[in-house]
Amino acid sequence: MANTITFDLSHFTQWGPIITFLHAEMPNLPTSTGALIWYAVNGVRQETPLRLDLMKIAYDFEFETENRVNPHLTQELRQTVAEWKDRHKSDQLPFLFFTKSLDFVTVYDGRSLDGPSKMRFEGPSAWIISFCNEKPRALEQIRLHIEKKSAPTKVEENAVDLAIEDLEGKKILYGERGKYLTLALPHNSHL
Repeated sequence: MANTITFDLSHFTQWGPIITFLHAEMPNLPTSTGALIWYAVNGVRQETPLRLDLMKIAYDFEFETENRVNPHLTQELRQTVAEWKDRHKSDQLPFLFFTKSLDFVTVYDGRSLDGPSKMRFEGPSAWIISFCNEKPRALEQIRLHIEKKSAPTKVEENAVDLAIEDLEGKKILYGERGKYLTLALPHNSHL
């Protein structure tokens, strides 16, 4: 039995309506490459067997929900965006980059309106900033990396968790779904 999808499309352009109704039968959703489509162009019914890649089709459904965003949160977001737009128009462009040394990492943070800051990190924090720079890393990958970097002496068992918590608190490291990425860019002295 075929899967069917029916859309009521009311697309109007400066030349008038293009497709006002679309009905498609697709035997193997969502990976079907064949579809039988009925549609109406300017009110005239057309029927066309069509070969298409459903993974290349995007649907945009507009709707309203009864769930509303907190107005305070919306205002805070608008204010933050406005501040960033103003900063990009001024000479105070925000920045966040780090430089590496043999034993430490220095992070230069110019995102705050209070002025730029410079923070120095050593040990696990410095290794995490450097290791998570190129791509997001899983917590287990970070633990193994810290274990190798700290050999032959071992770091405390909770040192990685504490370093990640500190870096996330300072918004230097971003974590999502168990992976972590350094937000600061490495300094390039050739720019």
